[in-house]
Amino acid sequence: MKKLLLGTTALAAAGLLAMPMPKAMAADQPIQVKVGGGFWGFMTGVSQKSGSAVSASGTTEYYPGHDKTNRELWDKSWVSFKGLGKFDNGISAGVSITLRGNQPSAAQYTGTLQTAGIVGEAMGFLNLAQYGRVEIGSTAGAARKMWYGAVTPLRYAHGWNSPNTIQPGGDNPLNQPTTLIDMGNADRAEKINYFTPRVGGFQLGVSYAPNNCQFNNQAFTYGDQNNGIPGGSASGSASGSCLFFGNTPAKNLAGEQNDIIEAGLNYVGKFNGVDLGAYAGLGHASLAAQPSTNNNMRDLEEYGAGANLGYQGFQLGVSFRYSNQGNKFGPATNTAGAGITSISIPEIAPTNRWDVSAGLTYHTGPWQVGGSYSYAQDTEHCSGVVASTTFNGGTCAVGSTASIGKDKLNAFALGANYALGPGVNLNGGIEYEKFDYFDSNPLGTNRTWVYMVGTAIYF
Repeated sequence: MKKLLLGTTALAAAGLLAMPMPKAMAADQPIQVKVGGGFWGFMTGVSQKSGSAVSASGTTEYYPGHDKTNRELWDKSWVSFKGLGKFDNGISAGVSITLRGNQPSAAQYTGTLQTAGIVGEAMGFLNLAQYGRVEIGSTAGAARKMWYGAVTPLRYAHGWNSPNTIQPGGDNPLNQPTTLIDMGNADRAEKINYFTPRVGGFQLGVSYAPNNCQFNNQAFTYGDQNNGIPGGSASGSASGSCLFFGNTPAKNLAGEQNDIIEAGLNYVGKFNGVDLGAYAGLGHASLAAQPSTNNNMRDLEEYGAGANLGYQGFQLGVSFRYSNQGNKFGPATNTAGAGITSISIPEIAPTNRWDVSAGLTYHTGPWQVGGSYSYAQDTEHCSGVVASTTFNGGTCAVGSTASIGKDKLNAFALGANYALGPGVNLNGGIEYEKFDYFDSNPLGTNRTWVYMVGTAIYF
């Protein structure tokens, strides 16, 4: 059962002050560094609704798959450097640095030098024996590292809860389902993590990140931390990088989520031949300032839980996550429905998102096969519309803040892995997605079949 590990805070600092200084290692015993990495290469294809039709309002509208390229070859590669050294008193110290290839950035599309996305992880850590573990740097937070949840046979090419691959499926505004606590994709933000020792099968982890920014590497804009959903326009100066302490990004940057805190608790045990891993996690971030064009953002909050059961080659996993997406209403863009004459509906927006996943796999010899299911939804709201607007599912009146419906995604996957040898795997499968817009407009729905096949190689 695969485990991802955890977190940090002032509690660790207090423990360090009370400890004796470690004895120096011998001069010929420096931290030993090992080099590793991997490569994923896959072919994916999508079949989804395309073309156009005339809506009930008499306007020509396009299906979600209109004018989309539905075949692609993609790859992901990385090189990791991991170092570890041990002191005479049982304390150990180390580093973990990962360099990633083929990482997109905003600069890639503007003709300027591509610099963002090169360093995937860069952290140092101290294993403090009976005092736990401290990490500092650009790494995932405690809630994500302590996660247990839904398994998937498509762990390389896809996977509902994978932080490593994007959604390869059809067009849908909900994007990839996930039950991981991501706090606006803050897994690469500079943070400090602390994890307690495991006692009676239980372990606790906590994390703190001042902002969602990777130091001296990642461009920063006002929408970066709002789970990818800008809460409104900001001033032209509301952007920058993490390069200068005390300078940028600005303290009151519109839409920025600061002081990101995560906590995770998990349990690992074995009962009558059954392996059990269970987890609960949560996160909170504080909104720096409201965007200039609306007053509809709020502090970002997420929480979730999950469990794995393993027995004689079978592995069953279930998990869920809730996110308020950092907004109360806020602007969004939706496909028009009956009675709507404009594609852009700036007064309708999603809030209160739920993701639920379940999966079952079976492993025997070099083979692993299985299936998984995922469901995601968010609630669409009216937000003080300028004029009354009628949807298939209801009406947005002037000044209304009522719920008018839900975006929903149901997805199923079947797949298999075959180990050719140590570190070399073949992976393939199929996936079906059914997406429905909040206003039940047939032109806004999408039905998608996805296939993927490829290889994962590790060294």
